[in-house]
Amino acid sequence: MPQVYAVGEDDMWIVAAQHPNGDKTRSQFYYLPKAQDHEHKNAEEIVLGPFTETEFEKLKAELGLPDWSKRF
Repeated sequence: MPQVYAVGEDDMWIVAAQHPNGDKTRSQFYYLPKAQDHEHKNAEEIVLGPFTETEFEKLKAELGLPDWSKRF
């Protein structure tokens, strides 16, 4: 089962990091544009990812994604 280990948000974005299948040697990263969130949309329609750490760091710089505000 995937294990979320970090999240963050600001006015525009929500970000999350997870260990796929609970494997703590691997990480996947996701982001969600809040402007696209709607009660009639499924998560698959608005959550972008998974990304590698390298891909995510590039997106973070390009889009201004927030830092992690909570780690589990």
